[in-house]
Amino acid sequence: MNYIEQKGPHIKTKLNTSHMMRNLIIALIPIILFSFYKNGLKPFLDGNYTFYGMIYPILTILVGILTGIIIELIYAFIFKRKNIFNYIKHSYGALPGLFIALVAPLNTPLYLIVLASFIGTITKLIFGGFGRNIFNPALIGYIVIFLFFGSVIASSGGVYNINELDATSKTTPLSYLADKDYLITNSDITNNYSYTNLFLGFYPGSPGEVSTVLILFGLIFLIITKTIKWRIPIYYLLTVFVMTLIIGLLNDLGIYYPLFQIITGGLLFGAVFMATDPVTSPVTKTGQRLFALFLGILTVSIRFLFIYPEGVMISILIMNIFVIFLDKIGIEKHLFKILSIIITIILIFTMSFYIAWKVKLTTEEINPSIDKTFTINKVTIDGNKTIYDVTVKAFYEIVAKITIENKKIINIIIINQHETYWDLIEDNDYIEKLISNQETLNDLDTITTATKTSRGLKEMTEKTLFYHNDKEK
Repeated sequence: MNYIEQKGPHIKTKLNTSHMMRNLIIALIPIILFSFYKNGLKPFLDGNYTFYGMIYPILTILVGILTGIIIELIYAFIFKRKNIFNYIKHSYGALPGLFIALVAPLNTPLYLIVLASFIGTITKLIFGGFGRNIFNPALIGYIVIFLFFGSVIASSGGVYNINELDATSKTTPLSYLADKDYLITNSDITNNYSYTNLFLGFYPGSPGEVSTVLILFGLIFLIITKTIKWRIPIYYLLTVFVMTLIIGLLNDLGIYYPLFQIITGGLLFGAVFMATDPVTSPVTKTGQRLFALFLGILTVSIRFLFIYPEGVMISILIMNIFVIFLDKIGIEKHLFKILSIIITIILIFTMSFYIAWKVKLTTEEINPSIDKTFTINKVTIDGNKTIYDVTVKAFYEIVAKITIENKKIINIIIINQHETYWDLIEDNDYIEKLISNQETLNDLDTITTATKTSRGLKEMTEKTLFYHNDKEK
């Protein structure tokens, strides 16, 4: 059989693009309505929000959509003067802004929603418009504001509605997992979140990403209507499940561990609505399988080995680069395709065992003097006080002077730091919280966006105390 290579996308379906986009919107409507209820209407009815606060979740969506449409109109007036209406009808300019509003943190300022939608739409147009872009435009816009304006978003409230700020647990599930050094017990989950809330979506997170049950309904609807390529979300989720199951089992954790990974964060939403974008995902069956398998490998690797607890959106953008290459594999001979799948599966198991070993190694009790992330540089005795000059590794190195008296920390002075989000540490009086909560540090939350920095400070405090008390025995 002879194959012909041409530019994509080529999707064999009785549905045209307009019907596919209509089905996509239908699948998103329950998620949008839930976000409005959880993050706007309910806090308003509880007396915690003004009318503006109530409509803010919907307002971000409208602003994102209108920005994309306006940019497309301007482009059409400049370059498509003879066929403006037909171009706008088939450009689907509303989609990047809509998705940005659903994956961005709830309290993202409107001007950043405008900026992200502008960047996403321009990125699409640079490549020639809908059907020609190699990157998911919504993800480009989201990544830009996440990387460059993360501290602004966090200081505006981040992912939390006002009801969640008053709740006992003030951290997202994946941040909580990272704070626990990636080894979380079933009681940790039930005491802080409950599975019911995790499935329904009543926990801190981006507006579109939290409701597992609604996203699953959307997945079923989109598969039944043949709107999306089912292999991508199924293989993607299965890969993450298998890898985290292996990591969990090798660290004496149960089946709840991979389940927690699946139903929290942006994984489900990303797998169903972002990775399946018809323009930026493979069209061959083998290409789709490989695309999904590598998405799983990247997501788990980023979650466990790097500083960001999520990894889904970055993984999708990375894999967008390799779509053409994966489709080339998909049209090769049968033996070559099978060999590619086998090599990828071997990589999945290899990475799973490596990450499991890495997690176990980094969570073992280590003598602070030989700890790779924590060093005691100098110890000074001043009467009843012991002063420790210490260094801890967060984003960069933090150097501090910690004074202990009667087995309690009475002062922490930061000597040197170059952390990106240090202003969030200061705004939240985190150093004072470390001192006042030194006996219950496990219960002290990290700071969203400044997770790595706040976790490093907690580690510094905890290990200095451990070292001091161990010497005092």
